[in-house]
Amino acid sequence: MERLFSWSNTNKLLGKGFSGLKTGITTTAGQCLAASFRMNNENVVIVLLGSKTGDKRWYEAIKLKDYYERLLDLNGSFSAVKKRDNFLKASTKTLKAFHYIS
Repeated sequence: MERLFSWSNTNKLLGKGFSGLKTGITTTAGQCLAASFRMNNENVVIVLLGSKTGDKRWYEAIKLKDYYERLLDLNGSFSAVKKRDNFLKASTKTLKAFHYIS
């Protein structure tokens, strides 16, 4: 017996350069998102806490990725970007974290 299934993905970051993500929601933190992408041979993680809506967290993640790309173009390296913006922090040698609270 053959069954047909329909599946739709609600991940709005697919096809936009992101390699992984996790969404969540809690009463205290609100709508949250952790997403990763790779740029200039570095792994970058964006963490959004307290987004006003579920849809806004997708938009903010894309905005932050674009912002990071522009900073990297201006500064040439993640280390230079980190020094320029106090909300950018490096966590380890192989994984870089890009923190932002919306």
